[in-house]
Amino acid sequence: MDEPTSGLDARATAIVMRTVRNTVDTGKTMVCTIHQPIIDIFEVFDELFLMKRGGEEIYVGPLGHNSCHLIKYFEVSPNPNLIM
Repeated sequence: MDEPTSGLDARATAIVMRTVRNTVDTGKTMVCTIHQPIIDIFEVFDELFLMKRGGEEIYVGPLGHNSCHLIKYFEVSPNPNLIM
């Protein structure tokens, strides 16, 4: 899905993301592109493929509870300019 929440208000966004989550819970795989998601949307996802400008991959993997895996990855990153 390409930007499924763009232009939606908070209520409509919640409905769309609940539908995405319900679909995933049936065993289906969903792929969404979302730019600058709010935390409520971000936490719906199990896995993240994060790219920086130019399309370079900088993180691929699970988010973990409260994004703990993603946070740990960046805390121990040897390159502080990784996302710039």
